Amino acid sequence: MYSCGIPKERGVTVSDVDISGTIKDFVKIVDGTYTFTNSGREAFITVQFELIEEPYQPLCLVTWEQYRKNPELRLNAVGKNEQIFDTGIYGFDVEKEQLQKLADLLSGNVGDKKSISFKWRYFGQDKEIGAKIFKEATSFEIIEDAFVYCDAYAEMVENGMIKLTNDNNEKTVTSSGGENWDELLNSYEKYVNQYIKCIKKINEGDISVMIEYADLLEKTADLSEKMEDAKGQLSSTQMKRYLDITNKFTKCMIDIVE
Repeated sequence: MYSCGIPKERGVTVSDVDISGTIKDFVKIVDGTYTFTNSGREAFITVQFELIEEPYQPLCLVTWEQYRKNPELRLNAVGKNEQIFDTGIYGFDVEKEQLQKLADLLSGNVGDKKSISFKWRYFGQDKEIGAKIFKEATSFEIIEDAFVYCDAYAEMVENGMIKLTNDNNEKTVTSSGGENWDELLNSYEKYVNQYIKCIKKINEGDISVMIEYADLLEKTADLSEKMEDAKGQLSSTQMKRYLDITNKFTKCMIDIVE
């Protein structure tokens, strides 16, 4: 039997668990001990999320149909020396109701907690990585791509970057990668990084960057026009990158104002 020689449980004691994605600044995993378990065919772990800061913009959950095709909330076990046991998109992910619990948490009050369960349905089909997790795991990481800022999401739909189609009375997101977008996103990211650098220096009283700042302002309209004229829609990967860059810029501006 596949599970022979593989422990049924693996406890891990964690602190400061890494979380990626839109939610990383607003939630944390409560420090403590969590247990990986397996039935031989499937593996499970339940972890507790805590809201540590209310999102400064409302967060929208990607539609369930899109989520079902591309799981967007995952967990990877981590071993000694930060070795990541990456089980991929078919590894530890969540059911619809678990994802909704996280959405409810994000719209709640600071200090609220929710226990979210992750399941690896294909545990029994990957003997090597399954054995490593249940013998060597010391922690885990959370990978999240399920949430976007509602304003940015609506803006992208309005500008045709993504489109909504009606499938079985459920709106779903569809997109295809445009030829120009990778190049434009490179330019956009470079622009945002330069802008943030300049605005931070200006905010600290350093006026030596005013010429560079003026040049950046001149580039704003040109970059915006190029993005509006870009052919084709964004792929899901390009859309995520666009939102990450935009969210980085927005958060920086808010931090400076505060």
